[in-house]
Amino acid sequence: MFINHEKLTIKQSFNSQKEQSLKILSYNTKDLKEYLCKQAQTNPFLTYTAEADAFLEYDHSTQSLYDKIEAELKSTNQTIPEDLYQYLISLLDSNGYFKTTPFLASYSEKQLQQAIYILQRTEPYGCFCRNLKESLKVQCELSENPASETGTILCDFLEELASHNYDEIIHKTELTLDELEEGFHFIQTLNPKPAANYSTDAPVLQAEIKVIYDDKFHFEWINQNYSIQFDDMNHLTKDLRKLRNEAKQLLNTVQKRNMTLLQIMDTLCHIQKDFFISNSPLNYCTLEMVAKECGLHASTISRAINQKGFEFNNKYYPIKHLFCHTGFKEITSEQIKQRIKYLIQLEDKTKPFSDESIKKALAKENIHISRRTITKYREQLLIPCASKRYTK
Repeated sequence: MFINHEKLTIKQSFNSQKEQSLKILSYNTKDLKEYLCKQAQTNPFLTYTAEADAFLEYDHSTQSLYDKIEAELKSTNQTIPEDLYQYLISLLDSNGYFKTTPFLASYSEKQLQQAIYILQRTEPYGCFCRNLKESLKVQCELSENPASETGTILCDFLEELASHNYDEIIHKTELTLDELEEGFHFIQTLNPKPAANYSTDAPVLQAEIKVIYDDKFHFEWINQNYSIQFDDMNHLTKDLRKLRNEAKQLLNTVQKRNMTLLQIMDTLCHIQKDFFISNSPLNYCTLEMVAKECGLHASTISRAINQKGFEFNNKYYPIKHLFCHTGFKEITSEQIKQRIKYLIQLEDKTKPFSDESIKKALAKENIHISRRTITKYREQLLIPCASKRYTK
C-alpha cells in the first residue's frame, strides 16, 4: 500500500497547529503567561517580558485564601459556582472583609447573599463580611462556647467595650457584670482579621482587557508582554529556522486568540450597552446569539470566555456574566403586539387578562416590558381593557 508521507506530515502539522490554537484560546491571562514563559525558556526567538507582570507574583509560602476556600467547599460538599466565589474573593481586603459591595448582573441578590452566607461559615470563619461586627457575629454563631450567646449581644456594643462604658451596656442589655466580662473575654479570643494568615492577593482573577466607554467603546489589553526576534533567516541553521518559525506561529496564534476575544467583547458590549452606560439590567444574550453575530461556533465562544475577565470602571467582571438568559429578548414591537393579541384571543372571557396579567405572561417568555407599554400596545391594537372585554 502506497503512503503519501508528505501529505501525512502536512496533516499532522495542521492538526498540531489546530490543537495549539484551541489550547491557547482557552487559556486565561495566568495560564497564557505560564505557557509563554515556558516556551521562551526553550526558544531563543521568543521573549516574554515579566517586569510588567510583577503584579501576578505573590508569596507562595503563604497558602492563598482561594486554595483554602476551594478545599473547604469540596470537603463540605457545598455548591457555589467557581466563578462566583472567585469573584467574591477578589473583592476582599487583606483582613478578609469586602472592599466594595458585591454585584454581578447575572446573579440575583438572593443568589449572591446565599453564596456569601455559605462562605462566611467556611474556614477561615468570618471572612466575606462587610465589617468587624458582622465577622465577629458569624464567629460567635459558629462557636460552641457557652459565652458565645453573650458575645453575639456584645458585638453590637464594640465602641462601648473599647471605651469601657460597661454601665451603658448593662443598662441596654440587662446583662450582669459577670456575664458582660465573660462575653468580653470570649470576644477577645475571636479573630478580628480572619484572612490575615492567608494570601488574598493571589492571582485568582486577572482582567484580560479593559473596557472604556466615552460615547463609544474602546478596549485596552492588559499585560501583553511578548514578542519574537526577526533575525535574518539566511544566517540561521536549519534547527534555528525551525525554532524561529515555531515562535512566529505561536505569536500568530496568540494574536488570533486576542482578536477573537476582542471581537466577542465588542459584540457583548454593544448588546449590553445599557449595562455599561447606566448599570441597567442585562439584556437577553446567549452564546448562540454572540456566535451568530461573530460568525463563530458557540463552542468557540465558550472556550474563548472561559475563566476570563474584563475591567470596567476599576471593577473586575467575569466575561461570562455578560450573558443572560432572562433579559429582554431582541424582539420587535410588532412581534410583541401580536403576542398580546394572541394571549387575549385565548383568554377566558369571564376572567379576561388585565394588562398586569399580560405583563407577567410575557415575562415567562423572557419578554420583559412595563405594564404601561402593554397598555399602549393594546390600545394601538384597538383592543379594549379587561373590564370592557368581560362577558358572562
